[in-house]
Amino acid sequence: DEWLVFPLTYRDLPRDAALHLTLWTSLCLSDADAYTPRRRADDGEDDHPDAMPRVRPIACARFPLFGKHATLRKGRHKVPLAAVPSGRSAMTTAAAPDPDLIAQLEKRMRRYARGDLPRVAWLDRIVFREMERVYTAQTQAAADAVQAIRDAGGDVAALPRGGMLAYLHIEVPQFDLPVVGGGAMVGASGTSGGSTARGAAGLGMTDPDEDWNPIEAKHRKLVRSDRRGYGPLDRELKPNAQARDALQTIIRYPPHQELSSEEKDLVWKFRMHLTRDKKALTKFLRSVTWSDPGEVRQALELLPYWVAIDVEDALELLSAEFNTHPEQHAAVRAFAVQQLRHADDNDLQLFLLQLVQALRHERVFSHHPSTPASADPFSSTPLIDFIVERSVQNRSLGNAFYWYVTAKEAALAAKTYGRVAYQFQTALMDQPDGYHRREIFRRQGELVAKLYALADSLQRSKSPRGAKIEQLRAHIADARNGLLSFAPLPLPLDADVHVTGIRPEKCSIFKSAMLPLCLMFTTVDGAEYPIMFKAGDDLRQDQLVLQFIRLFDRLLRRENLDLKVTPYKVLATGVKHGMVQLVLPSVSIGSIMREGPANILTRATPAATPAAAWQDPMLLAQETYAKSLAGYTVMTFILGVGDRHLDNILIQPDGHLFHIDFGFILGRDPKPYPPPVRLTQEMMDALPGGENPYRRMPYALFLRDCCVAYTILRKSANLILNLVSLLTHMNVPGIAIEPDQAVAKVQAKLRTDLTDEEEASAFLVSIIQQSFESLLPSMLEHIHNLAQLLRS
Repeated sequence: DEWLVFPLTYRDLPRDAALHLTLWTSLCLSDADAYTPRRRADDGEDDHPDAMPRVRPIACARFPLFGKHATLRKGRHKVPLAAVPSGRSAMTTAAAPDPDLIAQLEKRMRRYARGDLPRVAWLDRIVFREMERVYTAQTQAAADAVQAIRDAGGDVAALPRGGMLAYLHIEVPQFDLPVVGGGAMVGASGTSGGSTARGAAGLGMTDPDEDWNPIEAKHRKLVRSDRRGYGPLDRELKPNAQARDALQTIIRYPPHQELSSEEKDLVWKFRMHLTRDKKALTKFLRSVTWSDPGEVRQALELLPYWVAIDVEDALELLSAEFNTHPEQHAAVRAFAVQQLRHADDNDLQLFLLQLVQALRHERVFSHHPSTPASADPFSSTPLIDFIVERSVQNRSLGNAFYWYVTAKEAALAAKTYGRVAYQFQTALMDQPDGYHRREIFRRQGELVAKLYALADSLQRSKSPRGAKIEQLRAHIADARNGLLSFAPLPLPLDADVHVTGIRPEKCSIFKSAMLPLCLMFTTVDGAEYPIMFKAGDDLRQDQLVLQFIRLFDRLLRRENLDLKVTPYKVLATGVKHGMVQLVLPSVSIGSIMREGPANILTRATPAATPAAAWQDPMLLAQETYAKSLAGYTVMTFILGVGDRHLDNILIQPDGHLFHIDFGFILGRDPKPYPPPVRLTQEMMDALPGGENPYRRMPYALFLRDCCVAYTILRKSANLILNLVSLLTHMNVPGIAIEPDQAVAKVQAKLRTDLTDEEEASAFLVSIIQQSFESLLPSMLEHIHNLAQLLRS
């Protein structure tokens, strides 16, 4: 027994495909007759070794691969071998004869084994004895036929025409689902046509893996008919206790979770009742069949009667999932924008980056054939009008919006963002100070261009770092370059800060491969504002992470929990350059550890000053440190921030701890087996009260702050997940690698599957203890310190 593998695929087979098998023989009466002489061309003599064996076909079988209803046959089959008369080709022999008594008996035995035939003990014994007699007679007949062929010198003419030699057992692979022949029928000439299996023509079969099922479609059409939904019975229909519990379970589903067909039908059935629940709208819209005009009409007519929804649900309606049918979804997105108008400017600035990203899903260009070639195909949308309107009204919001749009580079969306920027600039001219604000954007662009050219020239220079620092200071000190002093200008990084120049003596270059510039700006009130300008790096991912940290801090403060986080500002002014606010003075934990073993907080806070005379500065620093450590522990865990070596964790003299350099997020890390969060023995020893973190009250307070913060952020899981979903098409490394997994990764960190707060807190505590007890990060940290030492 062996498997025969053919170089064909099932989908390429026609429905009348068949397997033709031929039985050949080389049996002869003597060895001398076993070969057919082959005459040699050179001497005309016969050469016995080169003779060809005399073979001929004696039997053939034809096995159709597809049975009734055009389905692929499966399992074991018994195929009769038909005798091939002399002078006939096996391929032109008639099809296999009709099944004989043996085939009929075996067919009935299969039905008997399946239980399709009734079992009668006394009758079964009689039938089985008779079947055994028939089998014995058939076996003897086959043996006699073979012997007759031998006696006739291999000539099958000794058999009656169409006589049976034997049976061939064939086994076909079995699949879980029926395989339906989809190819065209092929006749004997190889052209389209020919006969088909009985019952195959006109029979449709449903593939369960396909999205469209005719039975379900018919059922849904009957249930959601246009005639239903407007009568008094439908409007007053209320769910019973069981249906109400099922609806509440569906409503509590996290965003973007796919609903089953039964759940969709349940939501649709009680849609009138659900109009009073603001959390049910997104689930209802996911239950609509947007390819059905009748359902779309009913759904859109129901939107004005729905209770006002929250901002987080409005953001979900702006995702790419509600743009698969642009014409139908336009009303849904307009409804979402109408709900966003209730958000104030401070909240709007927290997720402005996501709204700008959502613009790529807007249908703004008309490609209708009736549109004249000279006409402008661009048409604004409610979302564009809303963002432009609010950006014109608020200077800080407008500054951020301008630079967010400017930094967009996607080839498919560059045209869209260019027209949006043009619409914003045009709308500014309708304001009394519109020309002045446009002039500010122009001057900001010139400042960024000068800094980028300066950073690029220093990177190309072959001089050592010390010489490059002197070149930097000399270039800034030269008044002709326009960096030493200029008219007050809102800083692109922070529009509330107006700068008037750069102090060259306080500028430097960081020790890094990209040689980022350390620039000290002077403000209109004489203060200093330090920034880092990076050229050659994409800062959009850092900008994104800091935006989420700022959002987390806002959510915690609303619950009166201040964890002393430091969400410094980052602005990507382009794809390969940007600005970063420097938090000074500050020192990294890695640099403290390289100086020798000591309490990192004691060494980092020598000049801590109390807010009042009676306060102990060290106690204040310890409290600030403990809270900020708890805050960043939870936030970096949710965002999956990686590459957390101790040079990326800094401390200020007043005890504020904060993280920098977010090049790896959503679980990505350049090192193997990274811990969920970065916690070292030295970081835990800095907590007040002793050295054993498991036997002191401050450690318990640290865990309490972590659990409280985690619980608060889990309550806003829908908002966080919707903001992440709007960024799935953003071309940043942490998301672009697996864009379809971004939401799932954050959702797994938030554990939306847990409804008990104690279980969620226990999960977080286990993560913290696992991270603290991990030994591999400490070993890798020593390797990192050695690499830093060799580099210096």
